[in-house]
Amino acid sequence: LRAFDGVDILVNSAADSSRSTVDDITPEFIDRQVATNLKAPLLLSHYAAPSLRKRRGVIINIGSVNAFMGEPKLLVYAATKGALQTASRNLGNALKYDRVRVYCLNVGWMDTEGERAVLARLGHPGDFLERQGRRWPMERPLRPSEVAGVCLFLSSDDAAAFSGTVMELEQFPTGALGAPVREGPTS
Repeated sequence: LRAFDGVDILVNSAADSSRSTVDDITPEFIDRQVATNLKAPLLLSHYAAPSLRKRRGVIINIGSVNAFMGEPKLLVYAATKGALQTASRNLGNALKYDRVRVYCLNVGWMDTEGERAVLARLGHPGDFLERQGRRWPMERPLRPSEVAGVCLFLSSDDAAAFSGTVMELEQFPTGALGAPVREGPTS
């Protein structure tokens, strides 16, 4: 904070999406995910709050659509992202009269180096994301640049009318992935 003389925008985007099931979670695994996915954004918000108040800043917490419907191997991750969603609403309420806007952007499956590394550790082939992406309307996972574009909008004055808001950045309604793949155009 001292190096830059304050903070205007805080984007909490770090995440640990390591996989586990109810049968193989450990206290250490839970602690690691809670530390990265919940504790870090809360502490960063705490430390940045004085500067954000002075500058009428913005906090954007990057959540996950798994907060609503976590997959079995994302049990702890989904729980932490659900908690981050709740914390974002609370922060929006707590900071509203200071004119600090707070958002939680729940993103869907995104093609990142980190996600590809996790998939490789799980034994999936290199083209796994591409093959899975065929099930989606854009026939691919989300791109980091798409998330960045939404964050730019939320940081702008054009988004000043709302705060404490949770929104989804996904290619289909939350929970609808199980729908059959459409074969060709419909009339």
